Amino acid sequence: MPSTIELRAATPADTFVLADLLVQLYAAEIPGALVGSLAAKRALLRYTLHAENYAGLHGRFIAHDQHGAIVGMAAARLPTEPTVQRAPAGTIRMAYTLLGFRNASRMLGTLARSLVAPTPPLPADHVYVHGVVVVAEQRGRGVGAQIMHKLEARLGEVGMRGVQLQVLIDNSAAQRLYERLGYGVVGRSPRWMDRLTFATNTMLKTWR
Repeated sequence: MPSTIELRAATPADTFVLADLLVQLYAAEIPGALVGSLAAKRALLRYTLHAENYAGLHGRFIAHDQHGAIVGMAAARLPTEPTVQRAPAGTIRMAYTLLGFRNASRMLGTLARSLVAPTPPLPADHVYVHGVVVVAEQRGRGVGAQIMHKLEARLGEVGMRGVQLQVLIDNSAAQRLYERLGYGVVGRSPRWMDRLTFATNTMLKTWR
């Protein structure tokens, strides 16, 4: 059984560990999209978290075990909030500086592909959840399920009725996890866009 997991809101002091978790998220979901030295990748992602007065921390939660060890993260966007800014001002310049021309071009191409298909509209009183990742050494131990349960409980406490998220169609393990947690597929990115963007399923869970 996994250790008991708790969530807390991310703070500026967490940017180093969040950057490392984002590196792991890239590697798990889109292998090869973010290439370069580990230090350079971490520095770039720290920049995106710091930019615009730490806007990248908004809605992010750190997951930790009972000993305080960080085991993952998740992020949530309320229906009244704007779409997440994936590349704040200065990101392109920093990417070329830190990663070099070839690696930065690859990363920016991936980012451009991800922006082709718009995020589906949220149902009333539902939250868009994204950026869920478990540290590599804790995967397969039920940590991801605990993170989602804790996050759903928090959202329910503030009056939200459910969660919407998107899963890459190639990420069958993640989709199976969400299905076990009660999420159902309610939509798919248009097939004619598969060559232009990443094919995704939209999944929804409503609890009241």
